[in-house]
Amino acid sequence: MQTKVLVVDDTNVIRNAISEYLTGLGHDVDTAGSMADAMELMEAKRYNILITDLYMPDLGYNAENVLFLIKYIKKHIPGIEVIVMSGDPSIETSLSAIKQGAFYFFSKPFALAALKDKINIIKHKQSKTKQTRSHHAMIPQIGSRLPRW
Repeated sequence: MQTKVLVVDDTNVIRNAISEYLTGLGHDVDTAGSMADAMELMEAKRYNILITDLYMPDLGYNAENVLFLIKYIKKHIPGIEVIVMSGDPSIETSLSAIKQGAFYFFSKPFALAALKDKINIIKHKQSKTKQTRSHHAMIPQIGSRLPRW
């Protein structure tokens, strides 16, 4: 199964570099230069992973706005994992992102191989979750076929 990834960053070079790298690894990647565009894409398509910059211009470069959206996204889009990145990180914002539901926080610049590793962990986690859900969904079917004594 191809992993669907949405990369959100207002810097074209970063957004395109991540997109090209992940596409080269076989992922289905879309990009957005604003959080407003990202929200429209998420309404139209289901993503496995959201990779977003912490400071977005359409949200006033305010980390609290992005952190609020992470919490909202995690609550309303089941199964999505969020990776946050920032060129101006602080310990407080890193911890806040994780507390709001982010899977990981990268300080820019970061090695794309490290991103690949985190995505592989997410894929494994999501695969196990999907298998568990499939197994639980089968239990009533199996039970209905058991002979009644």
